[in-house]
Amino acid sequence: MKKRVKELLAEMAIPEYSVSYWHTPKYSPKLNPAEYIIHAVRRNGLYNVPCNLSVEEKADRIQKQLARGSPMNDKQMRNLIDFIARTKVKRF
Repeated sequence: MKKRVKELLAEMAIPEYSVSYWHTPKYSPKLNPAEYIIHAVRRNGLYNVPCNLSVEEKADRIQKQLARGSPMNDKQMRNLIDFIARTKVKRF
């Protein structure tokens, strides 16, 4: 992956960017922003709804929620990025 990222940056003529790699445990949901977004989508779109909703109705609720914008506000996103940055992980 590291080699391919370097190749892509060169192909795109973006040599001034550097990429850092962090070694994280195989399953580290607290360090994965997608986990927080998935949780927010579930919380805002699927919790406290009638249990007899069809899969299509649930999908529609999620699509409508995502159409309104990010499930995380700016402050939540800043806090998440700060948490990940402060977490001690082995850097390569």
